[in-house]
Amino acid sequence: MASSSSHGLVLPCLALFRPNTTFVSAAEKKLVAAAAGLPSELLDVKATVCPTSLGWILVRESASGSTYLLDPQSRQDKIPLPPLTRIDDDVLMDCNCLLSDQPTASAAAGCVVLLVEPQDTVIWYHHIGAGGEWTRHEYDIGIQSDNNPIPEKGND
Repeated sequence: MASSSSHGLVLPCLALFRPNTTFVSAAEKKLVAAAAGLPSELLDVKATVCPTSLGWILVRESASGSTYLLDPQSRQDKIPLPPLTRIDDDVLMDCNCLLSDQPTASAAAGCVVLLVEPQDTVIWYHHIGAGGEWTRHEYDIGIQSDNNPIPEKGND
């Protein structure tokens, strides 16, 4: 069952970011007008956003580099993060953003934000409340060799 947010938007809602931000109400099966009272952070073309599966949205303002998690259902729920400056907008837009837990005020200190770059073997993570910057980690999935080759036919 869909729920109505305080912004007049019936949730769940899907946001498509290319080439322009377009909101689609899954419950109403229609496009949502920009004037539907959504938070300005979601409509500001000068910010790059990356949604999470828990409903929060990672927002990085282009001009200031300010980075935070935003709950689109509540304009008050904004959790500041260190500036995420070493990743390009087009890469950030395509990243998978994962949260280890709901980053509510009571649980935020235990939440880890993880960004997985789609084209490179790079992840970024930050432990909310631990201070410090974003940590960049490159990984190598490696190549597994086959120690048991398949015998050729006819060599019995």
